[in-house]
Amino acid sequence: MVGFVIPFKSKKNSKDWELDCRLLNRTIRSVLNQTAKNFNCYVVYSDLPPEPVQHEKVKWIHYPFPFLESHEIEDEEVFITRYGLGKNLPLFFDQGKKIMYGISFAKKDGCRFAMSVDSDDLLSNKLVQYIEKSNTPDNCGWYINKGYMYTENSSLFLKIPADMNYVCGSVNIVNCDLIPDPDFSKKTYDDFQFFSSHAYMADRMMDFHNKVLLPIPFYSLVYVIHSTNFMADRKEVNKISLRNILKKIVRGKIITGRLRKEFGIYKIDL
Repeated sequence: MVGFVIPFKSKKNSKDWELDCRLLNRTIRSVLNQTAKNFNCYVVYSDLPPEPVQHEKVKWIHYPFPFLESHEIEDEEVFITRYGLGKNLPLFFDQGKKIMYGISFAKKDGCRFAMSVDSDDLLSNKLVQYIEKSNTPDNCGWYINKGYMYTENSSLFLKIPADMNYVCGSVNIVNCDLIPDPDFSKKTYDDFQFFSSHAYMADRMMDFHNKVLLPIPFYSLVYVIHSTNFMADRKEVNKISLRNILKKIVRGKIITGRLRKEFGIYKIDL
């Protein structure tokens, strides 16, 4: 069984709570759209959305820990000076700890694999089916190599034909036996950044376990860009420049009815 873990930001840290809640519900419905049903969805929240999706496969998990400011994170200096997280460190810490907290529930439910999914991204409905067919007894997991970028309410996807795992956090599906069980009383980011360091996951599996994280061979993720995105991609993607126009011509893909159905995409009013 696959456990999809969705960490959801608190109302305090939201730029547009109503929009973030609508995006979350669309992400959950995208997960529920899987053609194979051997999965659970775990939504870890500080503040419950006003209209939470109710479904037998969706488990709403209240996050019982306080939001920490930078000075309360014990390895603050390491991650600010060495890795340049700056003022965003508290948000990364909160997200990473929520992911690991959700995974602890997925493990208790017997999930063999776990995947962190950002609360605005969309998944191909073929993902669980592929995992089931490709699974072997010693498989450590997969990563999403190919995906799309989507500016909210656009009629085009921008194809990312390789290295999607460097672009987005919703990319790694990992064997639960290889995911650490952190001490949730700790206040060190290093204990909770397992999925946050998404670009390093394949190297981590090889370095620590001598196992190969395999690429998913098809376009299986939509990275959604909108006005409340954590990263400031939106300005760059929407920038009117010859380079971006040419990029959309060469790598643009019209969002057909088939793609809308596969990824569960529908219009959201901004």
